[in-house]
Amino acid sequence: MVEFNYPIKTVYRNPDFLLFQSGNELQFKNKGAEYKIYQVLKGNKIESIGIIVKFNGKETNLKGDIKTLKGSLKNIPNLDNVVKK
Repeated sequence: MVEFNYPIKTVYRNPDFLLFQSGNELQFKNKGAEYKIYQVLKGNKIESIGIIVKFNGKETNLKGDIKTLKGSLKNIPNLDNVVKK
């Protein structure tokens, strides 16, 4: 679960979360690590999910269990600290 109760720096100028609707990705940074939550679509169906974590020059793909998915990145409401691209 991702909570959007995250310290906001400056609304829209330096957003805490970037939501890429076309690629179904949500990106954010925390304490030197970069996170990309993703959903891979096949047609209108979500085929796979996961989180890619980049830290200290290393990248790890934490694949999710599609059977546990609740919701969608498409359903994220408009929030001050989420910029949709």
